[in-house]
Amino acid sequence: ATVDVTITPLVLPGRAVSFQYQYEAVVSAVTAFSPKEGLNDAVRDVTVQIAYLPFPGRVLVSFGGELVAAQVHSSSTKKSTLVTFKTRTGLLGEVLVIVKPQACLDPCADQVQFTFESLDATVPEL
Repeated sequence: ATVDVTITPLVLPGRAVSFQYQYEAVVSAVTAFSPKEGLNDAVRDVTVQIAYLPFPGRVLVSFGGELVAAQVHSSSTKKSTLVTFKTRTGLLGEVLVIVKPQACLDPCADQVQFTFESLDATVPEL
């Protein structure tokens, strides 16, 4: 969208300056993550790509309701943030993953979420 902006000095109102300002409203969203599943008997590294996550900054990652170690990649930008985190062992089935800026208070409008499939390591593959 585009808006007209006028700046008027209090002392010299005849010296007002006007210009158009263009902006784009965006919402944080998961664009990719890998791997999408893993066995529940070992810690795995998962990398998630998030569009428009407030950047730069630290993030918090909740994996199955508990915070896990996470790192924001140095190649991240305002448009695309890459985060790698470590899964936890022992969980089974669809595990909710929530990523949010560390400074974001609950409820956090900038958080994103997705599910990671934690597979039973005791079941043999066919």
